[in-house]
Amino acid sequence: MRYIPMVFAMLFALAISGCADEKKKTPKVYELKTYGTVGDGVANDTAAIQAAIDAASLKGGGKVVGRKRDTYLIYSTGSQPGYPRARHFPYALRIPSNITLDLRGGTLKLADGQNTSMIMNMNTEDGFKDKHITLRNMTLDNNGDNQTDKLSGNQAALYFYGVDDLRVENVTVRDAWVHSGRIRNVSNSYFHNIHADGSHGDCWMFGQTGTPDRPFDTRDSYFGTVTAKNCSGVTSRAAGNSFVGAFKRSFVPRSEGWANC
Repeated sequence: MRYIPMVFAMLFALAISGCADEKKKTPKVYELKTYGTVGDGVANDTAAIQAAIDAASLKGGGKVVGRKRDTYLIYSTGSQPGYPRARHFPYALRIPSNITLDLRGGTLKLADGQNTSMIMNMNTEDGFKDKHITLRNMTLDNNGDNQTDKLSGNQAALYFYGVDDLRVENVTVRDAWVHSGRIRNVSNSYFHNIHADGSHGDCWMFGQTGTPDRPFDTRDSYFGTVTAKNCSGVTSRAAGNSFVGAFKRSFVPRSEGWANC
């Protein structure tokens, strides 16, 4: 009987330790409003959103959150190398590793005449330097009818290359001026409840047939509900597919829209 108090003490210590571990795993939340976003669809919120993302990244990662009724207007801010290496790809926002961007039902809108991808990962030149990136609960208004160059062919509302553990869920892309999503060479990723409505090129591009040294395919990943409509294909390549993809060891929903599954 004398050992019973000792056993309870050990169990209590383990419970406390477990709670502490769970607390450590809870990501810190970074509110966009705190970093100066206006969210009225008129003011330029690009720098404030990127500041919140960068602040989270400096601390090793975190959850950047918006507000349901807010519309965040964003502009092109730069370009970075991609594949092929000779090309540079413009972007508005860049997402590094260990970041969750959750707009909680809010909207990102691309300003007129920007001709850029809206969200891009940090390292698009070489694969799998970026890990654990999540986008959820948002609408991306690519404002395609008000862009001025629809022939570049490489930009997309979502542009990701070479990411391990990319999660995209509860995301709708509207009026993409080239592609709704251009997502290539990703692994261990999850895509669910994502929708494309309107694109001047292919709606969703989940990889393409690449080369052994530059694979474009989507590997070891899960696709839940993925939809696309109104993909007009009026870019120079005249594609206009709802879905283009190359997959390995991935669960893909059966649909006439998927190619090369």
